[in-house]
Amino acid sequence: MTGPARYRIKEGDKLRTSTIANTVLTCDTVATILYDDGKTGQLRIPDFAVVDTRTLEDFQSTDSARMDGWVVDAYAGVKANGKRGQCFAQVVIWDGSQFRAVLCRGYIYALRNISLGEFTEPGPGGGEGFIRTVTGTNPAANAEASDAVPSNAIWKLLSYSIVLVADANAANRTLRFVIDDGAAANRRWVTEDTTAITAGQTRTRVIQRGYKAAMNIGGSGLTDTDTIASITDTLPDDLVMVEAYRMRTITPGLQATDNYAAPIFQVEEWLVL
Repeated sequence: MTGPARYRIKEGDKLRTSTIANTVLTCDTVATILYDDGKTGQLRIPDFAVVDTRTLEDFQSTDSARMDGWVVDAYAGVKANGKRGQCFAQVVIWDGSQFRAVLCRGYIYALRNISLGEFTEPGPGGGEGFIRTVTGTNPAANAEASDAVPSNAIWKLLSYSIVLVADANAANRTLRFVIDDGAAANRRWVTEDTTAITAGQTRTRVIQRGYKAAMNIGGSGLTDTDTIASITDTLPDDLVMVEAYRMRTITPGLQATDNYAAPIFQVEEWLVL
């Protein structure tokens, strides 16, 4: 019995798994080898812990192939927990300096391993991502809000909500929301609140995918449910943000002690090697 040439393993080769994750998980990898003498054996990477920092990590088996042979089965999986999109893994035959063959790759999560010959592309092309609700960076007074897509991630923005509390200075503030690729000149999407925010008012701005968003302001005798204006901002379905893309505000007329709260946004996230 032999296997396809791409799964050939040589004496001294090891098993290697590369991962990237946004949550702490315990994983394992096993490969079954049919050696050229007709006997079988396994290479294992047992119970290795991945971190939640979206950084590339590499793990390899302690043992190596005892002689030439064929990899006839392999899998990588999580020991418990984990949801789709939280951990991407790739399993290879490693000769000590480079990989000899890729055995499988894809997203691993509870009750879902990747197996020999299974190749799922990272990112939207590989299926659904993980839905995350994120509390963004809390800006200081007189500062704009800005949050960037982290390293080794792709985001699709599903909703974004932010609150601006205006100080007592008499001035009109205009709230603009911008998505760019990390360079101010390269804007992918811009929307503007056409109703000015004035002294002492609080404005909540909500942008969501698929339907109209409402803007409400409170303060100066108004309540949070007093609707001042409605907007028709909807996030475009094809807007995908890669590493370093930013979601940020631009606020002409922003005053010295005007203060944005930390934005709250929901994204669909894919991890990519």
